[in-house]
Amino acid sequence: MSVVRSNIELMNVVEEALRRLAHEAKHGSPPLVTFLWDEKQNKPVSEQRLSDFLKFYLNREWRDGRIIINREVEIRNWRDFGIGERMDLFVQAISADKNAHQPQLCVVIEVKPDNKAKPQIDIPDQLIGKYLDGETRSCGIYLVGWFGKGRCTIDQLKEKAVQCALENTSDRIKVNSIVVDLCHPLSTTKP
Repeated sequence: MSVVRSNIELMNVVEEALRRLAHEAKHGSPPLVTFLWDEKQNKPVSEQRLSDFLKFYLNREWRDGRIIINREVEIRNWRDFGIGERMDLFVQAISADKNAHQPQLCVVIEVKPDNKAKPQIDIPDQLIGKYLDGETRSCGIYLVGWFGKGRCTIDQLKEKAVQCALENTSDRIKVNSIVVDLCHPLSTTKP
């Protein structure tokens, strides 16, 4: 694993792992995509199960490292009861010397299946508006699992997501997008 000294470097390491996932999803033995479909009903898993699978995969990638993947981390609760605002995945890197005074590195991952993905709303309102603060949480990844069930092609979705990520990146906040092809191998849907 690479040396990680900043949130941006951690985001690069996470993106490398997600590119490996994208490859294994289609070309693994077995293809990982088969674990993300209910084959009897010919439908993909829910957004929650997709997030769970991503956490499992990333944990497997870094099982012996100093990177921790947290799921559904509550960052804010303005009410007296119930559940507050929660991030899908919160990736943290622990410093090699375990220096408590060193700022903890982190990346927020917002996960959507293609049929719920609206990058022009999700990135500014949810990823940036709720989860990134431009200080300790300055890097985010908008990840879409493309199952072929959405309103557009994978290329159209990639283009929209990249454009929205670029438009919402600033000096204080860095956003990248990744669309992973999770279409079932037997599907007739065209990417």
